[in-house]
Order: sequence, then C-alpha cells, then structure tokens
Amino acid sequence: METLKCSRKMVFSGLALLVGLFLFLSFFAGDGLRSERRLLSQPQITLNIKGQLFSLWLAGNPEERQLGLKGVSPEALRPGPQGVRKGMLFIYPESWILAFSMGDVAMPLDLLFISSQGILLHAETMQVNSEKTYTWPVPAKYAMELPQGSRDDLGLQPGDVIIARERLRDLDDL
Repeated sequence: METLKCSRKMVFSGLALLVGLFLFLSFFAGDGLRSERRLLSQPQITLNIKGQLFSLWLAGNPEERQLGLKGVSPEALRPGPQGVRKGMLFIYPESWILAFSMGDVAMPLDLLFISSQGILLHAETMQVNSEKTYTWPVPAKYAMELPQGSRDDLGLQPGDVIIARERLRDLDDL
C-alpha cells in the first residue's frame, strides 16, 4: 500500500511538472506569435539595396518604433520567396540623434543609421542580451534593422545610397 501511495505522488508530481512546463513554454511561444502577428498588420515597403531586394516592416509611429523587432523570432526574418530579405525600417518625423537597445530581441541585428537623403551614415551589429545603447552622434531620419551579416553581404559603407530618392518620396507620403 505504501508503494502505491508513493507511485501516485510521483505520477501527480510528474504531471504537475509537465503542465507547468507546458504553460511556461506556451507563454513565451504565444508572446512571439503575438509579436509576429503584430508585424503582419504593419505596412511594408520593398527596397532595392545594392541590387538585393528587402521587404521591410515600417515603424512610423512611436509605438511601432518602441516595439521594433522585440519578441520576433529569427524565423520571421528569414528570406521570403525569390530570396527577398526582411527587416524593419524606422521612420522619424525629422532627423534626430537616434538610440536603440536589444531588449527582448532574439537575434543579433545589423543597425543602419540613414540620413534624410537616404545615405548610410553609420552601421554596426547589435548583439543579443547586450545592455549597450546603440547610437550615433549624427542626426538620422531613418534607421534600419536587418539580420546580422546583411551589412557585410552587401558591402555597405558610409556614403552608400540605402533608400533611393524616389522611395524617399513614398516614405514622406506615409
């Protein structure tokens, strides 16, 4: 009889542990899914950057800029059909000294600071779990977050045109 009580306790303990683990994982998976569903409702723009197409979610209001790619899974940034790469374009009403952090971002990202004329001012890679604030002392009207390695793959350098003049007009109309 004592063995039966012990076995029941072990079974119930095991079940409780499994249920707890399931709820824990569901919470975090659900948060990521909510973040990716949020992106689906955000407008996008396709840009040709040095011959490579990028489909970029637009973060044009304060809430979208604050959330950025927080909670988004690395899979959401994998290239889409025909190899179109993905990322996010942050649009500000005017040029500012911009600052970014990596809170709740699950993958390293290349951060591009872009002038109001669409010219690359500065680029660097932001690391996961970094407490660093990423900034550049020159005002920028746009910033772009791309999967790590995009900057090197494209050979981007300060002074490169990132957003063509005709696409800047499209962004001004948003």
